[in-house]
Amino acid sequence: MHQIVLIDDDPMATKPLAKALLGRGYHVTLFDNGKTALEYIKHEKPALVVCDMLLPGLHGLDLLRQIKTAPTMKETKVIMITAVYKSHRYRSEAQEMGADAFFLKPIGLENFVQTVVEMIGEVDTEKISSDSIISELQEEFEAYLQNALAELQESLRQVGKPVKKKLALENLCYYAHSLAGSAGNFHYNAVTQHARILDHYVQELQEGGRELEVDHLTALVKKVVEVAAERDPISDPETEAGEPDVEPVRSSNRVIFWSTNRNLGERFAEIVAPFHWVFVPCFDHQELQDALDQGAEYWVIDLPDNPIECKKIFAHIRKLDHYTVPRLFLARDPSFDTALESIRHKSIAMLAKPLSAQAITDFFDREAAWHREPGKVLIIDDDPRLASHYSRVLAEAGLFPSYLTQPEQAMDFLADFQPDLILIDWYMPEISGLELARILRQSKSYLGIPIVFLTVEQNPEQQLHALDEGVDAFLNKPITDAALVRHVKGRIRRFREIRSGIVNDGLTGILNHAAGLDRVRSEISRAQRNKSAFSLALIDLDHFKQVNDTHGHLIGDKVIKSLCHSLRNRLRRSDILARYGGEEFLIGLPETDGETALHVLDRIREEFSQIMQFSEDQIFQASFSGGIASWHADLDDAQLINQADRALYQAKQAGRNCFRNFAPSEGGASD
Repeated sequence: MHQIVLIDDDPMATKPLAKALLGRGYHVTLFDNGKTALEYIKHEKPALVVCDMLLPGLHGLDLLRQIKTAPTMKETKVIMITAVYKSHRYRSEAQEMGADAFFLKPIGLENFVQTVVEMIGEVDTEKISSDSIISELQEEFEAYLQNALAELQESLRQVGKPVKKKLALENLCYYAHSLAGSAGNFHYNAVTQHARILDHYVQELQEGGRELEVDHLTALVKKVVEVAAERDPISDPETEAGEPDVEPVRSSNRVIFWSTNRNLGERFAEIVAPFHWVFVPCFDHQELQDALDQGAEYWVIDLPDNPIECKKIFAHIRKLDHYTVPRLFLARDPSFDTALESIRHKSIAMLAKPLSAQAITDFFDREAAWHREPGKVLIIDDDPRLASHYSRVLAEAGLFPSYLTQPEQAMDFLADFQPDLILIDWYMPEISGLELARILRQSKSYLGIPIVFLTVEQNPEQQLHALDEGVDAFLNKPITDAALVRHVKGRIRRFREIRSGIVNDGLTGILNHAAGLDRVRSEISRAQRNKSAFSLALIDLDHFKQVNDTHGHLIGDKVIKSLCHSLRNRLRRSDILARYGGEEFLIGLPETDGETALHVLDRIREEFSQIMQFSEDQIFQASFSGGIASWHADLDDAQLINQADRALYQAKQAGRNCFRNFAPSEGGASD
C-alpha cells in the first residue's frame, strides 16, 4: 500500500526525497533508468511513482503515458518532477497525460511529503524534519558541488574542440541540470538560479535552437562558479516563498459547472468542448460537493435571475469557502450588488448571459496563456543576496525572474529579456532607482511595462515625484515573500490584460499584425547587435476558402485556432507568432538559421496535417504551406518579409503542404 518508486539519475536531487520518504515509513525503491524502472513498476504495481522528466532509457513523459494507459496500473499515482527550462510546457503535457502532481526542483521536502501523504495515506511512524535530512547530507553535497564546478569548467575548456564538443555539451547540460535541481535544497539558491540559466542555454545549443557563443557560455559558467563561493543562509525552499512550490497539475482540465438550468449546462459544455476540458455538471448540492472534493481547474457558478434564489446560492457558497478552486460567475445583467457579492465570494471573472462563445473562449485563452507563459520579472538591485532571494521566491511561485546587480546593464538586458514587470531598488550607489526609471520611460519600447520600487523611502514628496516620473508602485522594505509574490502576480496579470487588448489578435490570442511586425524589427535590431542569426517564416492554410465554403466560417475559425495551438505548443517562448492576416501567419525564430528553421517548422507542419478536424457531420484534415527567409545585414524587415512571401509562393507552386527556403534564382511573386 505504501510502496513508492523514485526515478531520477541525479543523486543529490534524489537523496533528500528518498530520506524524507523513508523517514516517514514508506518503502522506497530507487532507479536511475526509466526503462528499467518501468519493467519493475509493471510487475510490482506500486502505490506511487515519482519520476524525473529527463531520464536515460526512457523519457519521463513516455513512462507516464505507459503507466496511465495500462489498465493494470490505473490505481498508481504519479508525481512528475523536473528542473529543466521547459518546465511549463512539460507541466502542460503531464497534465494531459494524467499526472497527479508536478514539482519544480529544488523541491521543498515538507510540501512534497504532505502531497505524498494526501495521495497514498500516512504511515504511522515518527516524523523526521527536513532540516535534519538536509544537515545530514550537507557535507556530501558540498563535495558534490566542488566536483560539479570542476566538471563544468573542464567541459567549458573542451567545448571549442570539434571532436569533443558533443560530449562537452552533454557534461555541461548534466551538471547544470543537476545543480539547478539540487543546490537550492542545500542553501545555494543563487547556484540554482544561475544553473537554470546555463541549463536553458546549453539545451538550446543541443537542440540546434541557437549558435554556440563561447564568450557567452564562459560568462554563464563563470557566474555559477562565482555564486557558489558563498552559501545562502535561507532555509528549506517552501518556508520562504509566498506560495508553496508544489502545484497539483490540471490532470484532467476539469471544469465544474453548477446550475439548476440543464439547458445552460449543455450550452456551456458545447462551448468549452474544443478546449478539451472535462466538463463536470452539478445540479444539486451533493453532486457539487463530490466534484469539489475531486478538485478542478475552475468552478463556474450560474446565478439565478431571481434575487431571492441568488441570495440562497451565495449563502451556500459561504459554506464552501475552504475550497480554493477559482470561481467564475454567470449572471444576466448583473447589478452592482451582485457584482460586489461575487467579488466577496472570490470571483475571478463575471461572464454575462446569454452565454457568448467568444467571451468564454477569450477567458480560457487568457488563462491558458498565463500557465503556458509565466510572468517575466526583471529585478535590479545592487545587493546580490537580496536580488537572488527575490528571484528564487518568484521562481518558486511559478514566475520567470532574472536579476541584475549593475543597473547600467539594464537597457541591453531588457532588449533580450522583454519582462512583464521591472522591480527596482530605490537606493543604489552609482545610479539611483529613480534615474534608471527615467531612462526606461524615455524609451517607447518600455513605456507600458510596470515599474515597481522596493524601498525604505517613506517621504511622501519623494514618492509623488517618482510617480510623476512614471513609477507605478512602491513596496516597502522589509517585505514578506507572500506579499511580494501577490503584488507582482497581480500587477503582471493586469499589465497582460491591458496589453492583450492592444497587441493580441481577437480570435486567436496571438500577436496581431502590427505587434508582430514590431517584434520582428526588435529581433532584427538584436541580431545586428549580437551578430546572430534570425529567420522569418510566413505560413498560409491550404485551400482555406474551401474549408469555409464546405464547413462554414465557425469551423474555419476552429481550424485557425487549432493551427495556433499547434504552433504555440511547439515553438519556443522566445519565438514570434503573429496573425499576419486572415489565414496567414508570421513566425520569427531568433538565433536560428534557415536550415534549422526549415527542420523545426516542417516537423510542425507534418504534425498538424495529421490532426483530425471536426465539423457537424464530417471529419477532415487541414494543412498549411510556408516560406522561410534568413536575415542578413543588408535586409530590413520589409525586404525580409517580401523574401518569405516569395518563398511561400514557391511552396504553393510546389503543390502546397510543404515549406521552401527563399531561393532568389527561383523568383516568383506573391499571390
